[in-house]
Amino acid sequence: SPVFFTKELENQTLEEGQSATLHCELSKSSLSLEWRKGELGLCPCAKYDIRQTENLATLIIHNVEPEDSGNYTCDTGECQSTAMLAVKGMLPTIYC
Repeated sequence: SPVFFTKELENQTLEEGQSATLHCELSKSSLSLEWRKGELGLCPCAKYDIRQTENLATLIIHNVEPEDSGNYTCDTGECQSTAMLAVKGMLPTIYC
């Protein structure tokens, strides 16, 4: 039977410095997944925490910055779910 998302990724808007958590649920467990930002494949590192438990796939982006804004996709090869992350930069403090 074909794979499908039982819960899609959801768009998020965060302040700079927060952590983003994107997660989706699939109809099957233990699938091979790829996470992408735009066309760029993501790998686990200090910035990106990629987790998969049974049919739940999670991408955590630590300490987000304005340049982390964009479309993030979870791709199984058969289907994909995409969400937009918007990061608001901190406004500089001006002292008079």
